[in-house]
Amino acid sequence: MKKILLIISMIAVLLLVGCGKKEDTNVPENTNTQQQELIENVQENNDTQETVTMVSKLDDSRDWVYDAEYEKNVIADSYTNSYDETYFAKDIVVPYINVDSPDANRINLKIKDIMEELVSTFNAGATEEEPKRYINECRYEYSANNDILSGMLVYSVGQTAVPVDQYYVFNLSLKDGRVCTYEDCYTACGFSKEDIDSKVKSKITELVSSYLTEEDDEGFVQKSIDTYDTLVSENNIMYFIDSNNKLNVISRVSIPVEQEIYYKVLTID
Repeated sequence: MKKILLIISMIAVLLLVGCGKKEDTNVPENTNTQQQELIENVQENNDTQETVTMVSKLDDSRDWVYDAEYEKNVIADSYTNSYDETYFAKDIVVPYINVDSPDANRINLKIKDIMEELVSTFNAGATEEEPKRYINECRYEYSANNDILSGMLVYSVGQTAVPVDQYYVFNLSLKDGRVCTYEDCYTACGFSKEDIDSKVKSKITELVSSYLTEEDDEGFVQKSIDTYDTLVSENNIMYFIDSNNKLNVISRVSIPVEQEIYYKVLTID
């Protein structure tokens, strides 16, 4: 009888130990599953962040673009020429790109170079005899559409000839801070390669033709179109997206006026 009770007791102990082991093996299985789910969620969140994260601003308290605050080192605040026209140093205004990226830094350095050239011209005009050089215009515009920060700086210098506009443009992705290509910008505005080339060439034809008289050679149109093709193929075409989300292309055109070759802004509809 004692042997029977001893055997029964041993069986009961074995059963209890077996149940305990089974419960322990379930714990790490659940833990591993939860950890894997956390990893998958983190990876999914990271993937989402990579597609929507905006680049950082250098100064969070300011807009993406604002008036640059470089020291101008002018020798006078203003000067007046013999025609009683006054020019002010404060009118030399260039943009500062408030984006923390290497490409934005390079753009800002180029814009600073332009400003220093304009200041040098201003100082020359303040000291030289007539006819004095002067800054005829210096302004900029920009927009932030379709995750693209885009803008244009236009400036011109006068003296004896009619002032001719010069341009500098910038186009930056607000996702990664890199320069946006021509294709990036015209695609963002809803154009294909065929669409944009056709529309730009139509604008060039319309613009150049408006300067031609019956005596003028129509070769001006074809020359301007060929110039556009060359600028595009050499990645030298200038472009920007305005505040109305319209693409603007700046190309060299040939027209029968004084120096013949001018940069013109073509708004593409």
